[in-house]
Amino acid sequence: MSDNIRELDQVQAELDILHERSQTNKANISSHEAVCEVRHKIIMENMNSISKELRVVAGLVTLFSVLYKMLPK
Repeated sequence: MSDNIRELDQVQAELDILHERSQTNKANISSHEAVCEVRHKIIMENMNSISKELRVVAGLVTLFSVLYKMLPK
């Protein structure tokens, strides 16, 4: 019977360790997800800004192309 109690205590100790690791991993994953969410938001904002700038550049290229064609030859 004493062996059974020691075995149960060992199993409980291992379960406690696994639970602690699980909680640590859960916290690490939550933190990682929060960081990823912020990074994703920043990346999307930068991409939108770059997209707007590219549209302006494309418009200028079109304008200069038309003006170039209007130059006397």
